[in-house]
Amino acid sequence: MFSKPTRNHISIVFEQIGAAGVVVLTFAYSALYEAITSGQNIFSEEFWMRLVYSLVGSQNETVAVIFGVAAVFALFFPLWALIRWYKTCFYIDGEHLVCERNTLMKKNSRLPLSSIATVNLERNVFERIVGTAKIKLDINSAATASRTDFTFVLSLEKAKAFETALLSAKNVEQTQKENKETVFAFSNAQAVRHVILSQPVVQYLGVGALLVIGTFFDREVLGGDMFTRSLPLLGLSVLGWLTKIVMQVMSAWNFRIERDEKSIFISSGLLRKKNYSFEKDKINALTVRRPVLARLSGLAFAEVAVIGLGNDKKETPQISLLVKENELQKILAVCAADFNCTGEKTPEHKTGLIAAMAKYLLGFGAVGVAAAFVWWPLCPVIILLGAVFAVLSHKAKALCTDENIFSYSQGFLSRKSCFFKYGDIQTLHFSSNALMKRFGTGRITLSILSHSSMSVHSTAWAKKEVFVKISQMVTNSYNFKN
Repeated sequence: MFSKPTRNHISIVFEQIGAAGVVVLTFAYSALYEAITSGQNIFSEEFWMRLVYSLVGSQNETVAVIFGVAAVFALFFPLWALIRWYKTCFYIDGEHLVCERNTLMKKNSRLPLSSIATVNLERNVFERIVGTAKIKLDINSAATASRTDFTFVLSLEKAKAFETALLSAKNVEQTQKENKETVFAFSNAQAVRHVILSQPVVQYLGVGALLVIGTFFDREVLGGDMFTRSLPLLGLSVLGWLTKIVMQVMSAWNFRIERDEKSIFISSGLLRKKNYSFEKDKINALTVRRPVLARLSGLAFAEVAVIGLGNDKKETPQISLLVKENELQKILAVCAADFNCTGEKTPEHKTGLIAAMAKYLLGFGAVGVAAAFVWWPLCPVIILLGAVFAVLSHKAKALCTDENIFSYSQGFLSRKSCFFKYGDIQTLHFSSNALMKRFGTGRITLSILSHSSMSVHSTAWAKKEVFVKISQMVTNSYNFKN
């Protein structure tokens, strides 16, 4: 079916011009239709000036000319989008996917099917109404790691056929449904639990505390009524937060993990359907997260760094929702068994406490000074709280290495553990400052091939010998590959 040039579904034009473009086109068409049906000569200057005056609502010629120029550009964009759609096609040529655009700026891309990292099928509300779906392809490329490489819009039937054709052309015959095995199907109650327990409650509590202190200071010292005047804004903020939670729940709805011999398949979404598929050997890193509320219930979830998985619209690249630790380990044993560090954890070097104290005391000290204007005993209490946070943050950081995996852990409230294969580490740096150099310690910073939010990692403070050891393991891994 896709061996011959194929165009995207024409609905892609409306998605590109957006809702505002559709409104402009509809309004212009209505005004033009009304003028034509009235019997006026559409080729006369008088007709067009009267049309512009009626749209602008002014008889000023300067305003009318400016509006006319703007209208020409506004109408040109949808026309250009239509031409670009008509002149763009794609097809599968043997072991390559070919994309051609024969507009003024001609473009021809030949993508080896073997370099495709992920094949994602998505459907938003508009696409579900018109019966279409998006196919998103991403490749293992550092240059495009923060965006989707290729996007196609097809009818739902064609989109599924195109997905199958791409995977079949890559010799991934196991994409047939009967050969898939369900790893874990999350209930909708678990989706709601995941969203609620993943909320950054510490940030909300911090903002709330600042609002309380500010309101108290405003009322007792300045004699104002900031709280009363802020109620509408607070109401909108709460409404926005609740809307965000609802959208997150709909995104996690019907979350399901499937697998076959080589690939992982993830699907979720209520209004906006998402279907991700990627080969297990394309995983560049694994992150296990334990939000503060989830830790109280012994829950955790996992993310994976895969080019194209979760990089569009800054979505979280989750491979699971919140589950009990033993259930998560069963999921990871199937989906990411290679990312298991068997080495002994090494706590952060004791000099890391100096950096933690400097970081937390600076921030909490500023808040404490501000709070002192309301009630002076708050200042030492807040500074002491900062010192406690610094100690806990230092104690929570650790490193772990074995022959295949390097990992680090951090976070004393919301905890995070990241795992990397040495061969997937792109860059490795050892950075320090004037004070830490005296102790021979520094922070290890590494980068992997991933989207922007997971590409760069900074670990705990450690001795130079630890960095040298990890650097040697990375070098040995590259030599082994070559």
